[in-house]
Amino acid sequence: MSLFPDHCVESCDDRPKIVCEENKRTYIANNTQRKVVCKVQVDGKLICEGARCDWAVAVVSEEGTGKALEELFLVELKGSDINHAFEQIVGTIDVLHTNYSVTKWFARVVCAKVSTPQLNSIHYKKLERRLQLLNKSAGKTQRQLIIVKSNQLQEVL
Repeated sequence: MSLFPDHCVESCDDRPKIVCEENKRTYIANNTQRKVVCKVQVDGKLICEGARCDWAVAVVSEEGTGKALEELFLVELKGSDINHAFEQIVGTIDVLHTNYSVTKWFARVVCAKVSTPQLNSIHYKKLERRLQLLNKSAGKTQRQLIIVKSNQLQEVL
Protein backbone atom coordinates (compact mmCIF):
# COMPACT_ATOMS: atom_id res chain seq x y z
CA MET A 1 0.00 0.00 0.00
CA SER A 2 1.66 3.23 -1.08
CA LEU A 3 -0.48 6.07 0.19
CA PHE A 4 2.71 7.76 1.36
CA PRO A 5 6.29 7.50 0.05
CA ASP A 6 7.92 4.36 1.49
CA HIS A 7 10.79 6.24 3.18
CA CYS A 8 8.26 8.13 5.36
CA VAL A 9 6.19 5.18 6.55
CA GLU A 10 7.19 3.52 9.80
CA SER A 11 4.20 1.16 9.73
CA CYS A 12 1.02 0.66 7.72
CA ASP A 13 -1.08 -2.24 8.96
CA ASP A 14 -3.78 -3.18 11.46
CA ARG A 15 -1.62 -3.34 14.60
CA PRO A 16 -3.53 -2.68 17.85
CA LYS A 17 -1.33 0.17 19.10
CA ILE A 18 0.51 2.98 17.30
CA VAL A 19 3.06 4.86 19.42
CA CYS A 20 4.83 8.13 18.55
CA GLU A 21 7.60 9.13 20.98
CA GLU A 22 10.19 11.86 21.28
CA ASN A 23 11.96 13.43 24.28
CA LYS A 24 9.71 11.80 26.90
CA ARG A 25 6.54 12.91 25.08
CA THR A 26 4.26 10.10 23.89
CA TYR A 27 1.18 9.83 21.69
CA ILE A 28 -0.58 6.45 21.73
CA ALA A 29 -3.38 5.54 19.32
CA ASN A 30 -5.25 2.37 20.29
CA ASN A 31 -6.57 0.69 17.17
CA THR A 32 -9.28 -1.42 18.82
CA GLN A 33 -11.21 -1.92 15.56
CA ARG A 34 -8.03 -3.14 13.83
CA LYS A 35 -8.33 -0.72 10.93
CA VAL A 36 -5.44 -0.19 8.55
CA VAL A 37 -3.46 2.68 10.06
CA CYS A 38 -0.26 4.26 8.73
CA LYS A 39 2.29 5.88 11.03
CA VAL A 40 4.12 8.46 8.92
CA GLN A 41 7.15 10.55 9.89
CA VAL A 42 6.35 14.02 8.63
CA ASP A 43 9.27 16.12 9.93
CA GLY A 44 12.28 15.66 7.66
CA LYS A 45 10.73 12.81 5.65
CA LEU A 46 7.30 13.56 4.17
CA ILE A 47 7.86 17.32 4.45
CA CYS A 48 11.42 18.64 4.57
CA GLU A 49 10.92 22.42 4.50
CA GLY A 50 8.79 24.93 6.34
CA ALA A 51 6.68 24.44 9.44
CA ARG A 52 5.64 20.81 9.87
CA CYS A 53 4.54 18.48 12.64
CA ASP A 54 6.40 15.37 13.80
CA TRP A 55 4.02 12.55 12.86
CA ALA A 56 0.84 11.73 10.98
CA VAL A 57 -1.33 8.81 12.05
CA ALA A 58 -3.58 8.03 9.10
CA VAL A 59 -6.64 5.78 9.22
CA VAL A 60 -7.01 4.39 5.71
CA SER A 61 -10.47 4.52 4.14
CA GLU A 62 -11.82 1.00 3.61
CA GLU A 63 -13.59 1.76 0.36
CA GLY A 64 -11.09 4.34 -0.76
CA THR A 65 -8.49 3.91 -3.42
CA GLY A 66 -5.44 5.98 -4.15
CA LYS A 67 -4.80 8.51 -1.37
CA ALA A 68 -8.14 8.39 0.47
CA LEU A 69 -7.93 8.65 4.26
CA GLU A 70 -10.81 8.29 6.71
CA GLU A 71 -9.06 10.22 9.49
CA LEU A 72 -5.72 11.99 9.77
CA PHE A 73 -4.21 12.79 13.18
CA LEU A 74 -1.37 15.32 12.98
CA VAL A 75 0.85 14.85 16.02
CA GLU A 76 3.38 17.32 17.41
CA LEU A 77 5.56 16.27 20.36
CA LYS A 78 6.78 19.51 21.91
CA GLY A 79 8.71 20.98 24.82
CA SER A 80 6.79 24.06 25.91
CA ASP A 81 6.10 26.31 22.90
CA ILE A 82 2.53 25.22 22.20
CA ASN A 83 1.88 28.15 19.83
CA HIS A 84 4.73 26.95 17.63
CA ALA A 85 3.19 23.46 17.68
CA PHE A 86 -0.09 24.93 16.39
CA GLU A 87 1.82 26.72 13.60
CA GLN A 88 3.61 23.49 12.67
CA ILE A 89 0.33 21.62 12.36
CA VAL A 90 -1.18 24.39 10.20
CA GLY A 91 1.95 24.25 8.00
CA THR A 92 1.50 20.51 7.62
CA ILE A 93 -2.16 20.93 6.69
CA ASP A 94 -1.18 23.52 4.05
CA VAL A 95 1.01 20.92 2.32
CA LEU A 96 -1.08 17.77 2.79
CA HIS A 97 -4.60 18.99 2.05
CA THR A 98 -3.79 19.41 -1.66
CA ASN A 99 -2.21 15.95 -1.97
CA TYR A 100 -4.52 13.72 0.07
CA SER A 101 -8.26 13.16 0.26
CA VAL A 102 -9.00 13.21 4.00
CA THR A 103 -12.50 12.91 5.44
CA LYS A 104 -11.64 14.10 8.98
CA TRP A 105 -8.59 16.03 10.21
CA PHE A 106 -7.41 16.21 13.84
CA ALA A 107 -4.56 17.90 15.72
CA ARG A 108 -2.76 16.37 18.69
CA VAL A 109 -0.09 18.15 20.75
CA VAL A 110 1.85 16.48 23.56
CA CYS A 111 4.03 18.92 25.48
CA ALA A 112 5.93 19.39 28.74
CA LYS A 113 3.14 21.39 30.33
CA VAL A 114 -0.09 22.96 29.15
CA SER A 115 -0.52 26.71 29.59
CA THR A 116 -4.15 27.87 29.50
CA PRO A 117 -3.35 31.27 27.87
CA GLN A 118 -1.76 29.47 24.92
CA LEU A 119 -5.00 27.53 24.42
CA ASN A 120 -6.75 30.85 23.79
CA SER A 121 -4.08 32.25 21.50
CA ILE A 122 -4.50 33.42 17.92
CA HIS A 123 -2.44 30.39 16.81
CA TYR A 124 -4.90 28.00 18.47
CA LYS A 125 -7.89 29.80 16.98
CA LYS A 126 -6.32 29.74 13.49
CA LEU A 127 -5.77 25.98 13.74
CA GLU A 128 -9.27 25.45 15.10
CA ARG A 129 -10.85 27.45 12.24
CA ARG A 130 -8.79 25.55 9.68
CA LEU A 131 -9.85 22.17 11.07
CA GLN A 132 -13.49 23.24 11.23
CA LEU A 133 -13.40 24.26 7.55
CA LEU A 134 -11.65 21.06 6.46
CA ASN A 135 -14.09 18.90 8.43
CA LYS A 136 -17.23 20.82 7.42
CA SER A 137 -18.33 18.33 4.75
CA ALA A 138 -17.74 15.37 7.09
CA GLY A 139 -20.53 16.52 9.39
CA LYS A 140 -20.52 16.42 13.18
CA THR A 141 -17.83 14.37 14.86
CA GLN A 142 -17.80 13.09 18.42
CA ARG A 143 -14.01 13.42 18.54
CA GLN A 144 -12.30 16.65 19.65
CA LEU A 145 -10.57 18.43 16.76
CA ILE A 146 -7.64 19.57 18.91
CA ILE A 147 -6.28 17.88 22.01
CA VAL A 148 -3.33 19.26 23.98
CA LYS A 149 -1.95 17.14 26.84
CA SER A 150 1.19 17.13 28.91
CA ASN A 151 3.68 14.26 28.54
CA GLN A 152 1.31 11.54 27.25
CA LEU A 153 -1.86 11.41 25.18
CA GLN A 154 -3.69 8.17 24.62
CA GLU A 155 -6.86 7.73 22.59
CA VAL A 156 -8.89 5.13 20.74
CA LEU A 157 -9.03 5.53 16.96
